[in-house]
Amino acid sequence: FKNLKKEKVKVTTLDSILLNDVFDFIKIDVEGMEEKTILGGEVIFERNKDAIIQIEIYEWQFKKTHNLLSKFYKNTYVPLIKDGEISEFRNLKAFQSLSEINFIGPPNYIYSNSSI
Repeated sequence: FKNLKKEKVKVTTLDSILLNDVFDFIKIDVEGMEEKTILGGEVIFERNKDAIIQIEIYEWQFKKTHNLLSKFYKNTYVPLIKDGEISEFRNLKAFQSLSEINFIGPPNYIYSNSSI
């Protein structure tokens, strides 16, 4: 990072590039821009309720991101970590509170309207 230089980047929304597309899986890993990404994709998430969404979010992003995606997907699957690896995904409904979740990376959560 010694020679940092600024560069302009064109930004668009998921809705503008995927508006007419149907998908069954999407992975979101946008380095802190999860909220804006989801807000820019509300039309496609609404149209693709049978899809599975895998999103990498950290503890500080979880509540806000979860509230946005929960409008479209009724199930949230949380990774359970054992010996530094994901051992299984458990439905968020199995937890009494978020404090029971061990937010240790890689924090890939699954959103879906079906059971996995």
